[in-house]
Amino acid sequence: MQITDLQSGVTRALFPNLASDPVIQGDVLVWISQSSLWGVQLPSGTARQLAANITTATSVTLAGGWLVWQNAGGPQDGRLTARRLAEVFVGR
Repeated sequence: MQITDLQSGVTRALFPNLASDPVIQGDVLVWISQSSLWGVQLPSGTARQLAANITTATSVTLAGGWLVWQNAGGPQDGRLTARRLAEVFVGR
């Protein structure tokens, strides 16, 4: 995954692996890769794993200060999981 700064025109590599379902809101970008949720706080942040072992996550979105996804399959099938962005990016 690459990202381009629209003001400077500079493009940089953001994440080396296959990524799907990217969502951006404000200065936060999140996506799914390798059974995990990844994210970055732009403009100069580094990609970070936000949630691991979410092989059944779908419909990832950002809602206000929340990272939200739907579980497809398993014991949480059809249920939503939510985490505060302030908590998933803290100390990272």
